[in-house]
Amino acid sequence: DPIPDNNQPPLYWAYDNVDTFYLNHPYYEWIECYGVGTQLTLGDDQTVTIDLPAGFVFKYYGQYYTQISICSNGWIAAGYTTSQGYYNYGLPSTSAPANMIAVNWDDLDPRTGPGVWYYYEPMKHCFVVEWDSVPYFGSTTPEKFEVVIFDTTVHSTTGDNVIIMQYATANNYSSSTIGIQDYTQTIGIQCLYDTIRHRGMAPVAPGRAIKFITADPTVGINLRPEIILAQESEISVTAHPNPFANKVNFVLNKTLPANSKAKIYNNAGRLVRTLLINPTNMVLTWDGKDNQGNEVRSGIYFLRFGDSKIQAITKVLLIR
Repeated sequence: DPIPDNNQPPLYWAYDNVDTFYLNHPYYEWIECYGVGTQLTLGDDQTVTIDLPAGFVFKYYGQYYTQISICSNGWIAAGYTTSQGYYNYGLPSTSAPANMIAVNWDDLDPRTGPGVWYYYEPMKHCFVVEWDSVPYFGSTTPEKFEVVIFDTTVHSTTGDNVIIMQYATANNYSSSTIGIQDYTQTIGIQCLYDTIRHRGMAPVAPGRAIKFITADPTVGINLRPEIILAQESEISVTAHPNPFANKVNFVLNKTLPANSKAKIYNNAGRLVRTLLINPTNMVLTWDGKDNQGNEVRSGIYFLRFGDSKIQAITKVLLIR
């Protein structure tokens, strides 16, 4: 389930990409900054403040900002701060900077590796800060993660900006803080603090995404555009059993032409498996494996088949 902040009623909520029954759950879509954005030359325990692009409005907890502060230690703050905090706390906390957005707040050292980058992507309406393979202080263990701030053209109920944290690696999140807090340092969300993980927070893993948005939970299934069918189809499919544990049978209501293919997508809209359809057989079986023969994780999957003229889609739930 999503995580509310401690305001009454909650202002921001945190949804991760495992919260698939909620319409506001995010998708992991990495935006690379290395080589295309601007590199910051940050020393150990250093914070710099930069101006946001002209016209980029950053509304955070009801306040407006034209700058953000970026720290080598895995966090940013809306507006200006001189804090260089490397020792992490739980959130909210007056020991943490005001307006903190803690992506991986820990003692990091960007002096080795590709370092810290930022990038404005107007086509995607977002501003991105990336810590690219930054190691923990006194260690060679690196982490690659980023925070994406969408501009106010991306809808939220209050007009506050939508924020997504994304994690390309998960090598050592045993002493980190992940979460946000407001300008009063009294309202916030703690997703992770050291080894303490909120019960609504999925473990940090490669491909994890966490969205912070001022939108109350709404239950539903939000299909990606690439797997939404634009029109009613003359063919249909049913799935049995559903939910399933090991294999599922898809039963078609009519035969399809030779060499027709069925494609199975995960809940993030990524292709998992392509199956050839036997034109003489109206039953198609999926064994819960991807194209490499690996068992896929529990979750929601979508079967789509047909061509540009006749198409159908169905949803199944895999439970291991």
